[in-house]
Amino acid sequence: MSIEYVAFEKAFVSEAVGRFKIKESEYSPSGLIKVVDQGQSLVSGFTDQVDLIRKNIPYIVFGDHTKAIKFVDFQFVVGADGVRLYKPAEGFDAEFLFFFLRSANLPSDGYGRHSKYLNDLCVPKIDLENQLIITAQIKVQLAEVEAARKALQCQQQEIVNLANTLIRASLEQSVGAGHARDLSHGDDPSRARPAPTEWQQQEIVNLANTLIRASLEQSVGAGHARDLSHGDDHSRARPAPTEWQQQEIVNLANSIIRASIEQSVGAGHARDLSHGDDPSRARPAPTSVTEIRLGEVLEEIKKGIGETWADYPVLGATRGGLAPAKEQPGKYPQRYKPVSCGTVFYNPMRILIGSIAFVDDDDEPGITSPDYVALRGKPGLVDSRWFYYWLRSPYGEHCINSLARGAVRERMLFNRLAEGSILLPSYPEQLRASKALATLKSMKSAIQKQLNDLDKIPERLLAQAFEKI
Repeated sequence: MSIEYVAFEKAFVSEAVGRFKIKESEYSPSGLIKVVDQGQSLVSGFTDQVDLIRKNIPYIVFGDHTKAIKFVDFQFVVGADGVRLYKPAEGFDAEFLFFFLRSANLPSDGYGRHSKYLNDLCVPKIDLENQLIITAQIKVQLAEVEAARKALQCQQQEIVNLANTLIRASLEQSVGAGHARDLSHGDDPSRARPAPTEWQQQEIVNLANTLIRASLEQSVGAGHARDLSHGDDHSRARPAPTEWQQQEIVNLANSIIRASIEQSVGAGHARDLSHGDDPSRARPAPTSVTEIRLGEVLEEIKKGIGETWADYPVLGATRGGLAPAKEQPGKYPQRYKPVSCGTVFYNPMRILIGSIAFVDDDDEPGITSPDYVALRGKPGLVDSRWFYYWLRSPYGEHCINSLARGAVRERMLFNRLAEGSILLPSYPEQLRASKALATLKSMKSAIQKQLNDLDKIPERLLAQAFEKI
């Protein structure tokens, strides 16, 4: 059967936005009406400006700069610039056109305008009944992808909870009279268990790795995420990991940091900031732990890389940790700071939201913005990996917040950070914890890879659906 194709403007009817929109600065966190803009989220904020409501739903929203494509079937107000609104022409279903547009592979002009490429598209014109059938099939498949995420979330929760229970029961114990506090039983000294040895700590972390690895293999099979676009049998398809599991790994890192402090502090002396403990109620630390200013145990990296800057990748710090920088060096690339193995660095304007990175043993050395703060632990005093996880933990967050001055755009340079204090375990204890923390990176990388693979499935599903028309 031959399929007729029509020009984009014959299927998509453009509707002017005009003055019926609000500025981004006018978004509210709550309100009567949802705000839809060209950002990646379906809803970007709220407003009470009822005179701007779009009521003739549904709409197909296209982000001129971002290429974001949204199907909006609720009343809304347009937010900011760069929003294109479309309605279906006669004989077309709005949701069918939405999925078609999502399947299109549009060129990328960075933050330039992309609506100019829409006119190059040819839209398949089939009878409305078949449009609805295709739309229903696509929705079923996309729902299965989402169900895969939720199914794994439930499955992984049981496995990771077991791993965390074992880890916390052994690692979150503090030494007191030769015994460790068993946090799973509260503070009853009569039920305290002996403190775990270094070997026991490593064995428990290995068990956590084994459980997580096994759950990944069970869920994705030989390292591959569920790929419905390749016609996998639904009964055998396996879901991919979720963001929830990544948070559990962060929780595990925080547990190890707490354990390393408790090992040196003694039973109950470490503040449990992760549970909102009042710092004023923290018990004083014995002599085996030192409370010291950060400036006395850290050293800042100030000198630029020099003329060899082009030999190194440009690295950035995000809330997820180490990542390639979004921008290349500017006018004075020689000023970019070297960040090699064992370097902690952060964006001083975004440290309050966790934009902190660490160059680990198997990471490629690079350079980072001269505006960033780069530092290391002084040899024999602070293990840099331990400090990195401490800085990202509730302990580090508490320290950073205590130094903040309340400005909207807080700037935490090294001199300010150096004023903070840290409850520092012995260096051997830091090294033991650091060894356990090093195992987390491979788990996080494996999960992120599976998440990335899962994110590609809808695109392949849509491409396949429209290739068959």
